[in-house]
Amino acid sequence: MTTIFLKGTKLVSLPDGNCEIVPDVPETPTKPTKPDVSSFKLGPAIINNVLVGLKSGDYMPQNPDKPHSLQQVISFKDEVWRFEIRPGEVWKGSNGKSGDLNNKNRERSELYLKNSNFKRDTDIWINYKFMIPEGGDTLKPTEDGFMYIGQIHAAEDKGDVSSTPPVGLLLSAKNGKYFVTVTSASATDRIHTVKPKAITRGTFEVERGVWIDITIKVRFNPTKGLLQVWKGKQNVVNLENEGIGYNDETGPYWKFGAYRQPANETFVIYYANMTVSKDGKTSLWSRVENPLPIA
Repeated sequence: MTTIFLKGTKLVSLPDGNCEIVPDVPETPTKPTKPDVSSFKLGPAIINNVLVGLKSGDYMPQNPDKPHSLQQVISFKDEVWRFEIRPGEVWKGSNGKSGDLNNKNRERSELYLKNSNFKRDTDIWINYKFMIPEGGDTLKPTEDGFMYIGQIHAAEDKGDVSSTPPVGLLLSAKNGKYFVTVTSASATDRIHTVKPKAITRGTFEVERGVWIDITIKVRFNPTKGLLQVWKGKQNVVNLENEGIGYNDETGPYWKFGAYRQPANETFVIYYANMTVSKDGKTSLWSRVENPLPIA
């Protein structure tokens, strides 16, 4: 017997084993819950030159040493971090280095993964959540400015010029909306004397006040690398056999937080459940299929 379905209907199974034709109503996507950041309890300020132990490794802070620059959110069992940068607050460096005082007074509050450089031709996975809270200052569009909210930073060899991040996540604003642009850079020269250009690989919109899940898979090779990025379950970058990274003796390393050209706005960003897999064996694909909740 042939069953004919009317347009806008579908066949469903009932608990008693029978079937029934019902209206086919599209599911309405559920909006993500916006956490109340005013209820977040913050730990003490985290200062420069003091290693911070995370589940994903030991990180070194780079910030202006202000009480608000970097704090852990202690309301959660999981690792949640709050970064803030304000106009004119500059990282002064450590261990004899001048920080950003001789770097056009750029503003930053970042953590970088210490003693954990990524190997060439090895699958690297990074997964985390970030949130830009509602309220406060709204970023203004800039033509030549930049703000990194995640970067895999080059470890330049002697003689190399300062290098563009092999992989970068850049935040921008337009018409009151926020966007993240994923970039990559590469060079085959053993010593590169010209700063490599960043190439845009994908862009996605960011809603303020909600946690956004990011997964990165990267394999560094200056001629045949790989870069894949997911926002939640949405694949926003899918590159293979493209130049990713440099022909350096030492591989790059992961940094997260905020790093920007001098700007007039105060900026706050949260990160949670930072996970880094660099052994080439442990995949974080399960985080794409089932994003890790924050407990």
